[in-house]
Amino acid sequence: MRTNPDFSTGPPPLDPDLCWRAWVRRDRRFEGRFYMGVTSTGIYCRPGCPARLPARRNVLFFRSAAAAESDGFRPCHRCRPDSLPGSAAAAGTSAIVSRALRLIESGALDEGSLDTLAARLGVTSRWLRELFVRQIGAAPLAVAQTRRAHLARRLVESSAMPLEDVAAAAGYGSARRLRHALQRSFGRSARTLRARRAGTRPAALTLHLTARGAFDPTPAFAFLLPRAIPGMEIATPATWRRAVRIESGAAIVEVSADPERGGLRLRIQPPAPRAVPGIVARVSRVFDLGADVAGIAAELRADPFLRARMPAAGIRITGAWDAFEMGVRAIVGQQISVAAARTLLGRIVERCGERLPFADESLTHLFPTPVALAACDL
Repeated sequence: MRTNPDFSTGPPPLDPDLCWRAWVRRDRRFEGRFYMGVTSTGIYCRPGCPARLPARRNVLFFRSAAAAESDGFRPCHRCRPDSLPGSAAAAGTSAIVSRALRLIESGALDEGSLDTLAARLGVTSRWLRELFVRQIGAAPLAVAQTRRAHLARRLVESSAMPLEDVAAAAGYGSARRLRHALQRSFGRSARTLRARRAGTRPAALTLHLTARGAFDPTPAFAFLLPRAIPGMEIATPATWRRAVRIESGAAIVEVSADPERGGLRLRIQPPAPRAVPGIVARVSRVFDLGADVAGIAAELRADPFLRARMPAAGIRITGAWDAFEMGVRAIVGQQISVAAARTLLGRIVERCGERLPFADESLTHLFPTPVALAACDL
């Protein structure tokens, strides 16, 4: 018999009555804070789901999608809780768990083991597993499996990539394992999820990225536009295009606003299946897609001065593609204008950066690596 997980040794336990009241009101402000599993159907949903309300006795509440799936529930086909980027629990109250989640999101457990991940964090695998169960309600491997299945579904539904490439991108060893995982996690076959998309190998891969809560990409594009480094980036009020380094060489990433569906449209050329998890994680970080904008707005609106200046869609902080790149940008930009810093960074990229291995109409170089920059004559 299923029971709600015990969080008595971690964060405060979920209040079932509070969760139920939020659910009855279909209050989307609670998206990402908890999930509801329906024992009579084996389905879990997020707040605001338009499906008919189940009987109160048939529901359980979970802190994360991974916790719900670990308990045997499948994501709802109507509210798609698997597409929600992050949750309150996923933010973590521990620096160790927060960093571990970022590494898992970038694919750390696709190639490496739990022991390897724990060693990177400076803890034992047993302690890391216990922290995850306390704060998220699921073990690290369960979180990685959930992330892997959700990424695979997104690729199957939104692209024409062959299943072998989808399996490689999502961290599955074969198309057979991918089909089994999709059937187990979502109760649907790969053919059903894909509908009528052709199985030809595309010249570029296009994905839809969902944001948590209300989302307006305009401020992020406005921030990126004047800071786009010549030869490496191009930005407009509604698009951002840049050259990025991946394991197999280089790729062009193009991000654009998707007003019809909300969120962002991500295009990767060439497709580079194995690089997809890392690219998706970095784009999500740049545009702060997982931010709890409702919680942030509630805190800031408590101040009378800020209340009148709060955007309707809340506030997101535009992030960086790479920590080293951000450090160089910060150093170069000290005590000069944004335009001057952009000019200097363009010269650095041209002189020290690696030239793209393929032709592109407007982009020519990758941002230099630390080794290349150290050896470059500036």
